[in-house]
Amino acid sequence: MPKQQKKKHSAGASPKIVRFKVSKNKSFEIMVNPGTVATFRQDRSSLSDVLLVETVFKNARKAVPATSDELFEAFGCTDVRKIAERILSKGDAQTSSSERKKGMEAKKRNIADFINKNYADARTGLPIPLNRILSVLEKQRVTADCDLVLEARRIVDEAKKKGELSVKRKETVMTLSLPAKFKREASVLFERRCSVLSRTVNGSQVVFELGYLAGELDSIIASAEKL
Repeated sequence: MPKQQKKKHSAGASPKIVRFKVSKNKSFEIMVNPGTVATFRQDRSSLSDVLLVETVFKNARKAVPATSDELFEAFGCTDVRKIAERILSKGDAQTSSSERKKGMEAKKRNIADFINKNYADARTGLPIPLNRILSVLEKQRVTADCDLVLEARRIVDEAKKKGELSVKRKETVMTLSLPAKFKREASVLFERRCSVLSRTVNGSQVVFELGYLAGELDSIIASAEKL
């Protein structure tokens, strides 16, 4: 069984739990210092700063550690630090109300910045002021773990329907050719991620003309690779 190494945490601050589900009925947990998960994910703190104790648990609240066999079966190794890094990167972190508030404010700011850089006023062609975008965001529900690009697109579409924003996308146009048999699947994927300006079947190929924003290109390529 992996050895437990206890560390100090800030006085008066309750330890937090990060949970990683490997299947419907099996999950693993680590205990971390408050407020450190976000900084770790932003490469601003080390693993040693984050972990309260170098142990992977089946149930952290009851202090039930996972066995070496259980760790190997789930992660392919028994190195607690490597496993903890994976849990920190992919797991669900328990957060305080103040942390959730800060995270939501940061998410809204990032979405507002994205809209400001990638959309323009439909009438003047000028950037939309950040304070105006943030005012629109305050009226809509935003989830902390949402896809930034998709959420920005949803918010803009909703604001346009309600007459809160009149905008146009500042797009770059490209063409992408795929086997014609993927026409339907590709159309659905691309329409979620960018603007499908045209689609033309040319023999065994379908050629898409796509309009995309700066932050959408990676997701377009990833969508095409899934076909």
